[in-house]
Amino acid sequence: DGVRPCALRDGMRWWAAAVRIVAQLHGDGWVHSDVSDRQFLELPDGTVVLADFDGLARADSLAELGSSLGALPESQL
Repeated sequence: DGVRPCALRDGMRWWAAAVRIVAQLHGDGWVHSDVSDRQFLELPDGTVVLADFDGLARADSLAELGSSLGALPESQL
């Protein structure tokens, strides 16, 4: 299939770091409306960081907005 084991391990490590970042955001009461691989950067030392904060909002403000508009079910936050 052309995928080297080390490349697969690096990819899994990268995605695991991205998931930890998003979990930390959610744990702190934040949501990001556009989570994709384009929103993260890998620093030269291998550290993965969130690079785009445009879609970041407080989860409680989105729940209030969704309730008032009937557009964002709380289960999707």
